[in-house]
Amino acid sequence: VKNEVINIADAYADPRFNQEVDKKSGYRTRTILCMPCQNSDGSVVGVIQLINKRHGVFNDDDLRIMESFLVVAGPLLAQSRLFQERQKVAENEFTGKAAHGSARGLKPEKSIAEGDDEAGAEDEE
Repeated sequence: VKNEVINIADAYADPRFNQEVDKKSGYRTRTILCMPCQNSDGSVVGVIQLINKRHGVFNDDDLRIMESFLVVAGPLLAQSRLFQERQKVAENEFTGKAAHGSARGLKPEKSIAEGDDEAGAEDEE
């Protein structure tokens, strides 16, 4: 993944554009603006793509507007992904689905089901 802006004024004239999607959908892509979505540390966490500006091609004003949007959206996207990953780890730990070598490097403890001999021995003490 390159950390660069791609501004295509004529999609069909650009060899990177896959025309098959347009052919299958019946849609006609004319212009494309593709920009990296970055975390606050500059790492790429996603990509945003705009297609078919209503009038003309994407210009410097469009770039500035999208950069302003991405300054907020990038860190939010990264935070959301981090939050989702943490939620999944927490859920797995709660339900006992933690795999060997979990996030904390701990192996899951052996669970003792009701009626097991070990459980009964503890209750008698």
